[in-house]
Amino acid sequence: MGDYANYLVPERYRIDAPERTDMERRMIGWMQKNGWLKPGKKGKHPQIINEEGWGVTARGSRHMHPLEFHQMRIEGKVRWMREQGNLTGPEDRPQLTPKGMLKVYGSGGPDAVSRPFSVESWLEEKGALGGVAVEVVAEGKGVFTSLGAGLDEVTCPKCGASIVEQFVEMVATWCTAEGYPLVPCPECGAASEIRDYKMSMPWGFSQIGFAFWNTVGDLSEDFVAEFAAELGEPVRRVFLKL
Repeated sequence: MGDYANYLVPERYRIDAPERTDMERRMIGWMQKNGWLKPGKKGKHPQIINEEGWGVTARGSRHMHPLEFHQMRIEGKVRWMREQGNLTGPEDRPQLTPKGMLKVYGSGGPDAVSRPFSVESWLEEKGALGGVAVEVVAEGKGVFTSLGAGLDEVTCPKCGASIVEQFVEMVATWCTAEGYPLVPCPECGAASEIRDYKMSMPWGFSQIGFAFWNTVGDLSEDFVAEFAAELGEPVRRVFLKL
């Protein structure tokens, strides 16, 4: 599938530098305090597009997503490791084979099958449960788009007309305009907030975005609501695919 992210983007257009810094400190601190994040490691998630970031823990993965998404990732990896001859033992107590020891730790040995092994903990350690990065637009207006995830439809909130072919130009005009003006619909002429145009893949319009890179699936509605409540304002979820 390639790299992908679920962004949580505040609905406010302008957030000044001191408040952006405070937002990052509060939200990352909140997630770390709950045991959902740990400092990222160089060369592992979330070191994507050269961003500093934090790794999602197994506890965080279970909390941030519908539980079945997390379980599917773990169970899928267990099945693959058994097929490759890296795991043996009962389902509730898998153990590494000598081949698995070599794969996981770079060394094998006859004691491999005597060691309990947690696939979940291993995936957390290697960064395979994803990571979180905070992206800031320091100057000008911020636009977080869906990129490779596509934008198949955009409609006017006033007349319902399809304006997908004109929308990118409308956003570009809004970005270069003074202030945060309403943007007229090219079909009916009625002006609306740029964020109120209805998009098949929502875009975010703000100067800060919290990116959840390569996690086990979509963020749950409960977690998004919890995040917004902790932030103290509404957020928009933006799916991005590279």
